Amino acid sequence: MTTLARMHSKPSSCRAITCFLCDFVSYKELVYNSVATTHRRATMSKDQDRTISRRADGTWENKRNDASRASSVHDTQAEAQKAAREMLKKQGGGELTTKGVDGRIRDKDTVAPGNDPSPPKG
Repeated sequence: MTTLARMHSKPSSCRAITCFLCDFVSYKELVYNSVATTHRRATMSKDQDRTISRRADGTWENKRNDASRASSVHDTQAEAQKAAREMLKKQGGGELTTKGVDGRIRDKDTVAPGNDPSPPKG
């Protein structure tokens, strides 16, 4: 390890007025922290959010995102969506994600709360 690298292992030990290496390290930490925060926000979903997807036997499941088992199983996708919307309304709203036959996300819909304590005026 060179003297320069050893000196910059702790940015507070650098005595240069404008140190490009310290600025680079600070910038790198800033970018890493902002990417990590954005990733956490993007991957977080509320517990009551639901996903509709097709099972191997050809039926459609309505499942909470935090659950290991399906809440309900239906013959058609429309029936599963209807059941999921009713459950989301009762639970105070959330995000409904519908996957197609191929397993890719086909539709996302936000379901409003069933009992809104502050409904919009008018």
